[in-house]
Amino acid sequence: MYSARGSLVVLYYDYFLTLPREILFLWPPHNKQGWFTSACLLNRYIPVLGSIPVVVSYFIPVDFEVRPIVLV
Repeated sequence: MYSARGSLVVLYYDYFLTLPREILFLWPPHNKQGWFTSACLLNRYIPVLGSIPVVVSYFIPVDFEVRPIVLV
């Protein structure tokens, strides 16, 4: 569980660290909106959207009578 949390911290840290460059080079009015810009933004933000269920699952309490520990 700690390794998953650590990897999420590194993922979000990387996003915040490189956000000024992304704004400078990819966001309008600095860049025309083309297929390359769209592909870069999708490649950057799909993993963040995919990690949201993992983050939410850390905060949901699990009742082991309803859900056996084998399935958790």
